[in-house]
Amino acid sequence: MTDQAVLDILRQRGKEAQIASFSPHDFRRTFTSNMIDAGVDIVTVQNLMGHASPVTTARYDRRRAASLLHTPCDRKKVKLAYFLYYFCDTTHTE
Repeated sequence: MTDQAVLDILRQRGKEAQIASFSPHDFRRTFTSNMIDAGVDIVTVQNLMGHASPVTTARYDRRRAASLLHTPCDRKKVKLAYFLYYFCDTTHTE
């Protein structure tokens, strides 16, 4: 499936859900915020997002994730993040 096909599907679904406007990039922001909400530390989320710096990852969190740079890691939550990344995110490549 091409990038354009995915975008077309997302636009159609957004229209059906009567969402005024959104960007496919909103999914990355939501993924980041959800991982941090689940207690996954910012460095793990950074790695899942493919960012070189946790500062970049913090920009994706609309809750000011920069203040969470030193959040301790919980292994169960990291496993959840891994699952969500590999089974719910189609942007990564093996």
